[in-house]
Amino acid sequence: MHLAIGHYNIGSSDGVNTVIWRTVSELLQLDPSLKITLFGKADPAIDKFLPWHNDQLKYCDIEQMSPDYHIPGLEGKSVQIQRVHDYIWHGTNIAEKLQQQFTDADVVLTENLSVGINPAVTYAFYLWTLQEYQANSKKRFLVRVHDFAQQRPANFANIKKFQRFLPTDMPDWHQILYPSVPNVEYIAINTSDYYRLLDHGIEAERIWYVPNSIDNSLVKCEQKYCDDLLELLREKKGLDDDVRLLFYPVRAIPRKNVEEAIFFTQMLNNLASDEEFRQKYNLRHKFHLVVSMAGSNGSEKEYSDHLNEFVMENHLPVTIGISDLVGLHRQYDPEDPQHILKYGVADMYSVAEMVITTSVLEGFGFVFIEPWAMAKCVIGRNIPSVTLDFTKAGLALDHLYTVLLINGNDYADLGSQDPDGGLNRRLEEIKKLEDPNYLRMLLQKNSAPLRATLKMFRPERRHSLSRNRIRANQKKVLDFYSSSVVVNQLYRIMLKQEKPYRNPPHSMRAENGFNNLNNNNSKITI
Repeated sequence: MHLAIGHYNIGSSDGVNTVIWRTVSELLQLDPSLKITLFGKADPAIDKFLPWHNDQLKYCDIEQMSPDYHIPGLEGKSVQIQRVHDYIWHGTNIAEKLQQQFTDADVVLTENLSVGINPAVTYAFYLWTLQEYQANSKKRFLVRVHDFAQQRPANFANIKKFQRFLPTDMPDWHQILYPSVPNVEYIAINTSDYYRLLDHGIEAERIWYVPNSIDNSLVKCEQKYCDDLLELLREKKGLDDDVRLLFYPVRAIPRKNVEEAIFFTQMLNNLASDEEFRQKYNLRHKFHLVVSMAGSNGSEKEYSDHLNEFVMENHLPVTIGISDLVGLHRQYDPEDPQHILKYGVADMYSVAEMVITTSVLEGFGFVFIEPWAMAKCVIGRNIPSVTLDFTKAGLALDHLYTVLLINGNDYADLGSQDPDGGLNRRLEEIKKLEDPNYLRMLLQKNSAPLRATLKMFRPERRHSLSRNRIRANQKKVLDFYSSSVVVNQLYRIMLKQEKPYRNPPHSMRAENGFNNLNNNNSKITI
């Protein structure tokens, strides 16, 4: 079998490429005869992404698939200001290239085309699937949905140009975004997305429920390497010797709500500074927040830079961006195999006291499950629509909060109507944490959720809630979300060995809504 896997960019450090890496790594072990080709714009570091020397695996660099590609004759004309005929012209060229390159592919797995970040590529895929169907091709297309265009207003505005400007005999944006030809099937990574696809008119028989998997290769680093990494962080990033790390494994972009993680870290530190609070909540150490990556360009970089400026001006224990020291996996010096050039995320999990998340929008939500596999507690903000599947699988996450009230408003919503979306308003709130009376107000207004969170800071007790929860959640994550389990299911779908219809067994939706999702006796089956 020849499997082609496509994404806008191949080999970068984003979440979708992480899923691709885990899928391919497991498939290569699962079926030695499987041929895999990755296609999309190749990242400059593509040679370090996967073992390309393996005869099973190749990649096809199609730079036209990148959202940043400059169409000849349209230099300087970004995707946002291109017109619909630009998308069609460019998309038709991409579709022709894809057809030529993958005539022998049996299955095409596309990653996140439904996010609509490059409308020309979305149109190219629609055209390709339609032409293959009209030609009676046996090729199957699997669309794995990680995000929806409707969740990204700028992307959705571009996609809707197909409706506003095309003649009536042309397909509208919905047909292009969600092709309905029989050779296209969909993979939903969580229950919420499953039902979104149903609501978009996709027949249940063409939707598969397959969650993302954790990285089975994550292993706690040896003490020597942990010590070396901590020393490197102190030397390069200015961490104090006596602080404990709160690790937020994300890129600093607005939807990750990093300012709330800063707020939460400062709350903990001010509680630890006060004798009364320190004794009451058993906070013996102060914390330093470490965010994996800074924003890379455009509005993301602007957001990240603004946070960094605030951190430096106020001398806060926060580091945003350690990608110069830590990558997805550990990298060694080829001339000295004992010398580590870059540490891996497993090493950061190992040296961190806990993992924090304050995101307000997630596709799958790796951060809610993966740290438990490394025996690390996850604290912070819950996203119930995302964690629903995890709790139905048996994970205990009731120590996470869904709202952090500040004067009757959720912290994440403060100043949402301001020109800057409220970022400065939320940052200013961090300064108020120095006031003990403000701390008391915060604890009083959020009594139950914060008390539940603070109970997790007692792992040294043999029968503590924290220690027991870590052990129980670790087992559930390994049982249900290991790559061997999840990718095996995907492989059976590709071989047509799975039943043609697989409803999420733990969350049958009632006729009048999601009533059955609240049945705590339901268990997930993968």
